[in-house]
Amino acid sequence: MAHRLNGVSCKTLLVAAVVGCAMAPAAFAQPAGQAAADPAAVVEARQTQMKRLKDVMKTVTGYVKDGAGTPADVKAAALVASDVASKVPNLYPKGTQVGVGKSETLPAAWEQWDKFLAANKAMGEAGVKLAAAADTGNKDAIAGAFKGLGASCGACHDNFRQKK
Repeated sequence: MAHRLNGVSCKTLLVAAVVGCAMAPAAFAQPAGQAAADPAAVVEARQTQMKRLKDVMKTVTGYVKDGAGTPADVKAAALVASDVASKVPNLYPKGTQVGVGKSETLPAAWEQWDKFLAANKAMGEAGVKLAAAADTGNKDAIAGAFKGLGASCGACHDNFRQKK
């Protein structure tokens, strides 16, 4: 029998701790004050990470709405979301806003850097919560945690991404 703390498996808590430690340096990163050496390359790398998040959303939506996949697939996807969150601050140096390559990032991201970092932190935490919900195997819990992840994505898109 797996050990649990407040209903969360110790394995999930360990993964959350590792992701949290990985994110800690990013929380103190200040790329907003530095210009990118190759802005177009940074935008491309950033878009690669955002595509990973799109895949996360597809995987979890497939499970929640269509019953496709398993809770283990959801957990793996949720941990990808947390991984992307750990990389985000370093993918947004000055000079990578709308008009650079295919960037859709508004200047507001740098003008409100603390708010931007807080939204990103919320995404990482939502990924960890979704992974914990996936550990339970309870579809309703997974769906509830998935709403939190979606809300965290929307917080960035609504405030810091150019409208399509």
